[in-house]
Amino acid sequence: MKKWFLIGLFLILLAALFMPSVSAEEYNVWDYADLFSAEQEAELAGSIAALEERYDIAFGVLTTDYAEGKTAKTYVEDFCVDNGIGLGRNKESCVVLLIDMDNREAYIATSGEAIRYLTDRRIEAVLDDVFVGLGEGDFYDAAVRFLSSTTGYIEAGIEEGQHNYDTETGEIDVYKRPPGPVFYIVTAAVSLAAALIVGLVFTNSVKQKYRFKEVRTYYPYREKCRINLRVNNDILIDSHISKQYIPPPPPPSSGGGGSSMRSSGSSSSGRSSVSSHSSGRSFGGGGRKF
Repeated sequence: MKKWFLIGLFLILLAALFMPSVSAEEYNVWDYADLFSAEQEAELAGSIAALEERYDIAFGVLTTDYAEGKTAKTYVEDFCVDNGIGLGRNKESCVVLLIDMDNREAYIATSGEAIRYLTDRRIEAVLDDVFVGLGEGDFYDAAVRFLSSTTGYIEAGIEEGQHNYDTETGEIDVYKRPPGPVFYIVTAAVSLAAALIVGLVFTNSVKQKYRFKEVRTYYPYREKCRINLRVNNDILIDSHISKQYIPPPPPPSSGGGGSSMRSSGSSSSGRSSVSSHSSGRSFGGGGRKF
């Protein structure tokens, strides 16, 4: 019995040695400011692992108490580029929450397709949820709310009229929604009908070509045609010209600037502000001081 017990214990230890483990570092939890307990880090890592299995997006929670003299935006974007966040494990997008204790700011950085999902308006809403936890000094709750709120918007899908706005060049990249299954069904039906019509026309033309042609009676059109030309004159009897004064349009009023501002504000609906990193990657996002 002792022998079998030792063999079983050895096999369990061997399996544990080679069994893949979920670590906080592997699943994008970097608590450099030491704001979470070990249990909280493990919980966040498990949640992120489940989300990354479900979505083609890399999630991350990053904390720091030393931003190296950078802004929160620059710090988290540099961190994502240097560590390949959003480029590893077949993920081409990322959304990372930074809790910056140095600059006292919470910042959400997005890249890839995540920029489409998290517009400026949605990021502000996610920050509202994050600041519920930050307002109570509960950083773990802030991170949990970040993951929950972000997931909700990803589930809701990309907003109608979403567009990326380059804050440096002013260029706008409008999102083109892929066609649904109805489009492909209609396209297939139209293509089939068109092919059927073309086939019938071709078949009918071949049949007409090889059909026996009847000999028609000659018609003497030269002898039976006549031309009768008459002289027509156009005579102007009378003419009348009337004139009407049209005043010039009034100059634009001073209130025109206000309407321009209103139209500019309405165009921001569905907008995701983006900027280019020195590495060539584009990032969206937003932050708020606490």
